[in-house]
Amino acid sequence: METYFKDSFSFKVLTDDLVLPPGARLFTADAVSMYTNINTNVALAVICAFIEENEEEFGHYHVATLITALEIVMTKGIVKFNGKYAKQISGTAMGKPPAPCWANLFEGLHEKSFLPTWRAFLPFYKRFIDDVSAVWLPPANLTPAEAENNWTDFKAEVNNNHGLEWEFSERTHTAVFLDLTLEIQDNGKIKTKLYEKPMALYLFIPPHSAHPPGVLMSHVNGNILRIFRLNSDEKDMLDDVLTFFRRFIARGHSSEMLKPIFQKAIKNAKKFLTTSQATRRLIKEQQDEAARRRLYLHVEYHPQNPTSKEIQQAFHECMIHPEGETRLNEIDAGSEKVPIDAMIIAYHRAKNLGDIFSYRDISKKHGPPAT
Repeated sequence: METYFKDSFSFKVLTDDLVLPPGARLFTADAVSMYTNINTNVALAVICAFIEENEEEFGHYHVATLITALEIVMTKGIVKFNGKYAKQISGTAMGKPPAPCWANLFEGLHEKSFLPTWRAFLPFYKRFIDDVSAVWLPPANLTPAEAENNWTDFKAEVNNNHGLEWEFSERTHTAVFLDLTLEIQDNGKIKTKLYEKPMALYLFIPPHSAHPPGVLMSHVNGNILRIFRLNSDEKDMLDDVLTFFRRFIARGHSSEMLKPIFQKAIKNAKKFLTTSQATRRLIKEQQDEAARRRLYLHVEYHPQNPTSKEIQQAFHECMIHPEGETRLNEIDAGSEKVPIDAMIIAYHRAKNLGDIFSYRDISKKHGPPAT
């Protein structure tokens, strides 16, 4: 689909290449209950036709089988609640794996019909399932009244899709989209800044929580990399890192413990940003290959259990390379050597108070049924 992008990071890369002339304005659009309001019969007709037309191009599916599967999933949905069963009779099948792609395709095929008409007005138009971010720029030869009429006509055409409606924002120099704040600068470039919801509580894990040590480090590394990748301005990066640091302090962590973790995370983020896309892909391929040659030991974490380092040492001494024995990955196993180089300790958290005191499955609750 022409309007598709993968995530916020790829969206920022797209906006980095834009230089907008004066008069350009940002706007966003949100679908109203997208999954619920997609007409199932219409969607089946247009999506199945698209699947048939592109079988040869894509080549990785069997048309009749895929269409039959989609018909079953989208028209035979059964929902169970506390012993009662109901058949879903309209809308995208709830909780089914194809739902996001189904909705994406449905609107994407509609876009194919109207976007060519509005190329002159839309130098940029991207959509993440039910969220659109775009730039509106009327041709210079139009009067303000004509431009406004075109804006009304454009919105009407977007909403002309069998009951699926979109709500549009005002056209301005700034807009909030996904986890980004966008702003058109005087030079026509789009500045991006990390957006955080005002009501977010930032309840990071406190220092006394029985989490594996790697959880804290992963949280810090991941969010600092996100801050560096999504902010255009260096000052915004610094401000967001300091705010992130202070929120951990507010949860009871000490600055002495946090500083080395933050410093290492900042160093890693800067290194990532200076690494080329080709090198990133190569590193990712190497990591994927290494992951295929590892065992994964799933363990519930407890601070009094043997550490991951102790478990790894025992595994290495007993399995990977016992003293005086051949290394595990050098032992012949039929046509090839044993494809195991290492082991990963995959920790699972123990039950917390929420798991113990709140019902995850209402059918297990004692007393009268909810129905």
